[in-house]
Amino acid sequence: MFFRRPAGQGHFVRKQQTSLDGRSALQDLQRWTLSHLATVKSVAQMAAHIQLSTRHLNRLFHQEMGVSSGKWLEEARITLARELLTANQPVKSIAALCGYSSSDVMRRTFIKCHRFNAGGVSENVCGARACCR
Repeated sequence: MFFRRPAGQGHFVRKQQTSLDGRSALQDLQRWTLSHLATVKSVAQMAAHIQLSTRHLNRLFHQEMGVSSGKWLEEARITLARELLTANQPVKSIAALCGYSSSDVMRRTFIKCHRFNAGGVSENVCGARACCR
């Protein structure tokens, strides 16, 4: 057994690669979550859907997407809410469609992410910038 590799060679370290199955499962989860956004209330519910722990799901999201699963879920909700608000639908129905427990929770999330109220979206149509920086 070598403790030092000959000729200054470094030790072989296999890069940690994600399997294609994991990526596909993550994409399926994202599609499922976006189509059931009104009923998906937490990351734990997302993790249960693909039979993973919330911690492992968060690791996969960080590895594949560069954000946590909670941040992704929040951004998905805000994106849908922004689209529906520009279509001039009632705020209470939009909050329910996006999975918020009330319009007040959606308003607070909008203020946190965009620095203005959800009611101001129709006047200031948001650009394609990322949520919650």
